[in-house]
Amino acid sequence: MKQLFLIGLFIISTSIGWTQNNELLGAYKVIFIGENNESAKHRAVLSGITETAKALAKTNSIDIEILEYSPNNVSIHSQSDALLESFLSNADAIIISPTDSNELRKTLALYKGYKKEVLFIEESIESIEALLNISTDEHKAGEMAAHAMLKHLPTRARVAILTTEKPADRFKQRLNGVKTVLGYKRIETIVYTEPNYKSALAKVHETMEADENRSIKAWIFLEDWALQGASNFPWEPNTLAVVSIVSSPISYLSYDLNYVSAFVQHPYFQWGATAIQTLINKLYKGETPELKTFKTEPFIVNWENIHLHRQAWDAWLN
Repeated sequence: MKQLFLIGLFIISTSIGWTQNNELLGAYKVIFIGENNESAKHRAVLSGITETAKALAKTNSIDIEILEYSPNNVSIHSQSDALLESFLSNADAIIISPTDSNELRKTLALYKGYKKEVLFIEESIESIEALLNISTDEHKAGEMAAHAMLKHLPTRARVAILTTEKPADRFKQRLNGVKTVLGYKRIETIVYTEPNYKSALAKVHETMEADENRSIKAWIFLEDWALQGASNFPWEPNTLAVVSIVSSPISYLSYDLNYVSAFVQHPYFQWGATAIQTLINKLYKGETPELKTFKTEPFIVNWENIHLHRQAWDAWLN
């Protein structure tokens, strides 16, 4: 509570100066707060933000400063720390992919109370009215993963599904999408894991060892935790079909080794580009989006286009 009070005093004492400076110079400071600074998908989002900001700054003859305050385990340990840093840096707006609604709600509400802009990516906080909520049709992503699986699934074969043990709404939607296509009869089991490589791979091994009747002929990973390391699976390449929603190009290695048949991917770069375009339209031009929600379309990555997406990831991360 004390921290929120101090932040409030800081904003009150400086808000007039910020407004005058922005009107005079056309200069804007935008903070991006991702899950953490090692998240490949959020690095891609940041690339979309920074590249688009450069183009907008040149076109409109304005200055746009982009700062990343994603948790880094050194100076910023959490998204709450990142929000405090955002206040103290005189930021005009925050683009954030929130990971803990309860922890962030009060601080973001205070930030909004002083007419600062907040834009959510991937997840949102219901009580906070953001300028825009950007996400992907996650139900469709699940459907696409299931359809891609059916192309490689033997007749009457059954599928195991890997998801997180504390699913955010997007994972629930993905699972519902898979169920819509496969139906309950094609699903052998749903496996819950901590969202990291070590736990996910251990759960895969544990599940296959418990499958005494060898009913599982395929896996759908609702995110690619089990692929973000050595491909140490309890089956040989080209023997089980695997389809995964992908969040990192590291997972492409499992495709190269013939463990994965296809991926479903979200347009992470587009999320960032849309976010900063929307913010500059608001900050510089006073334009508010007609809709508060912007949903992008997921897409399939397979043998036909994986080389193009490798190039895209390389550009985003380097």
